[in-house]
Amino acid sequence: PVLEGDGWNADNFSWIDTVYTFRAHGYSTDYLIDFSIVTDSKNSSWRVIDIDQARLGLSREYLINGVDDHDVASYYNYMVNVAVLLGAKRSVAEKELKESLQFEIKLAEASQARENRRNATRLYNPYMVKDLSSLAPMVPWLDYINNILTKDLDQVEETEVVIVDEPGYLKNLTQLLPEVSNRTIANYMFWRVAAASLGYFNEAARKIQLEYAKNITG
Repeated sequence: PVLEGDGWNADNFSWIDTVYTFRAHGYSTDYLIDFSIVTDSKNSSWRVIDIDQARLGLSREYLINGVDDHDVASYYNYMVNVAVLLGAKRSVAEKELKESLQFEIKLAEASQARENRRNATRLYNPYMVKDLSSLAPMVPWLDYINNILTKDLDQVEETEVVIVDEPGYLKNLTQLLPEVSNRTIANYMFWRVAAASLGYFNEAARKIQLEYAKNITG
């Protein structure tokens, strides 16, 4: 990635293994596929696993406007400034994070708009775990779900029923990921983790956050 360690090789990168690592260290696992446990909307006494489209770093409504949009440009500058703070060369950060931003824009385009997500019935799509591969065959779903749940929680079987809010998003993701380099995906995922960690950094990091907030809110 932009800040690559000794021996890091994009050919060895696995976004799925990275999700497991994030989970083990307390970070979000929702950067490409949203995973949560919610109350079943058709049975309020039951809890169910919910699979949804990714949670983005900037609202979809902004991202789909493209890189020339004011708010998207501010977000991009924020990405670069954080990478530079962490030791990246600005010229490298600008190039590689532009590619990661373009990837995030594609994630936004693969997602449904907020106004299309108001119908709870449309969002209620039950699947057995073993059948999720019909939507996203690149994900080893049983292992994926159980790794996110961790052994401290109940583990599920392949006959467990989960709710998929946006089956079309998983199909879109299946088509999108092979078109994007491992390096770009890695940079995107680690950018999201870096952004989530800024509150624990120094005063310089907080200034970058404040500058970005001012640019977005005016």
